[in-house]
Amino acid sequence: MASRRSRIAPCVALAVVAPIASAQLPSAGDLDTSGRVLAKMTVTITEPNAFGHPISGLRFIVVAESGDRISIRTDDAGTAGAWLRPGTYRFVTPDPVVWQNNAYTWDVLVPIRSGTGLIRLSQENASNIVALGPAAAQPAAPAPVPAMDAVGPGSAPQSSVRPKQIREGFWFNLGFGYGVLGCKDCDGTTGGLTGGLVIGGTLSPRLLLGVGTTGWTRSESGATLTVGTLDARLRFYPSATGGFFLTGGLGVGSIGADVSGFGSASETGVGLVLGLGMDFRVGDNLSLTPFWNGFAIQTSNADANVGQLGLGLTFH
Repeated sequence: MASRRSRIAPCVALAVVAPIASAQLPSAGDLDTSGRVLAKMTVTITEPNAFGHPISGLRFIVVAESGDRISIRTDDAGTAGAWLRPGTYRFVTPDPVVWQNNAYTWDVLVPIRSGTGLIRLSQENASNIVALGPAAAQPAAPAPVPAMDAVGPGSAPQSSVRPKQIREGFWFNLGFGYGVLGCKDCDGTTGGLTGGLVIGGTLSPRLLLGVGTTGWTRSESGATLTVGTLDARLRFYPSATGGFFLTGGLGVGSIGADVSGFGSASETGVGLVLGLGMDFRVGDNLSLTPFWNGFAIQTSNADANVGQLGLGLTFH
């Protein structure tokens, strides 16, 4: 046993919480002086219209790619942690959690590196759910803890925690920036304020659908010029767990002018939007999203095109 423990020590070590003068307690994803990462997880059983119930005393076996393993256990808040060398680890519960006649276990494969956030486990990402009959006194015996032989190119874990860039359900984006207006017969370009709004739903982690607007405006010497679109919008992420995306929209475009003392006029036609951006996750459901869009409007008598560069907030 002693030789086994000494071989594990360079790879993983249990998190030790100790008072440190003039310093805050480490957070998930922090590095220590030896380059290890603090991996933290929380286990919560949720109920409709109720607060989550933390699962305390739940044992996890943490298995490294080398096959070395340690055991950690959740505290009263349902949280457990370990200092780990960067790499991919399997977190396995050898014993089930019984809750309202269901038995839950977890077997998750997690890449651990600097900045890895809190790993959240609940019924939604349990790897095994067994319905127990009313007369069942004990759940089935726990399965043996698997090795890490599935880790590697082309391998697939039995289950996975939610990725850092999880996208699901309702989403919307609001952004502002600077835009440059041009047209087919214009003599040069003109800068102005620009922005946009998109509201929609998630078709898959890589494809979002919504309704969007874009707008550009400039006022000078009593005259205000505005152009914009109202369109059906798609946002495509090449990677299901990455933040980079391509966007496109097709709908109605408008060009309007308002001159003080002379009145206003506008025309509508076809509007087209193409662009790209990057989500930088700053919260569980919030990203900072720098973007570049190009949109164009063509009416029966006029045309306009705008290149816009800006920063938005995306709520997932």
